[in-house]
Amino acid sequence: CWAVVLAVIWYLAASSYERFLGNFAYRFFPKGAFLLLRGHVFSVGLGSPDTPGDTLMQYTTHNFGFGFVVIGAVVLGIGERSWILRCVFLMSAWVLLFLTHTWVLAGSATAYLAVAEASSSTLGSRLFFHMLHPTLVMLPIFLVVLWVLAPIGGRKGFHKARPSGHA
Repeated sequence: CWAVVLAVIWYLAASSYERFLGNFAYRFFPKGAFLLLRGHVFSVGLGSPDTPGDTLMQYTTHNFGFGFVVIGAVVLGIGERSWILRCVFLMSAWVLLFLTHTWVLAGSATAYLAVAEASSSTLGSRLFFHMLHPTLVMLPIFLVVLWVLAPIGGRKGFHKARPSGHA
């Protein structure tokens, strides 16, 4: 149920989130790099977005929505913890995802610029590019596992029963 509700909310709010994320992330872009949002796809590259071949990487924003929907559905759907704790964890997780999305966009531009200036790929830049997709997918899954397994705030039904008649 929560997954459907959150998917509809993401569908309706995705454009606003994309513009907000793009404006925020662009503050951290190096000079000479561009960020373009067109049709739910972020394009990152060097030079001008009008020149063919200058776009180096594209991110579909559905990858960003995946984390919001999955984390929200699990946190809100597992009713073992208080609503206050659920809301705090959910907001914290979503802020972490937003900062990660910002890092992915700005980091891509910075890494591409470093590679272009060095005219060769470094180990650090190769690791960065190979870790982008796993980061966008694995971070939400890690946060879901943390929520499910960590004894945060106690769980209903897991309290030790006291034997009757003992003080």
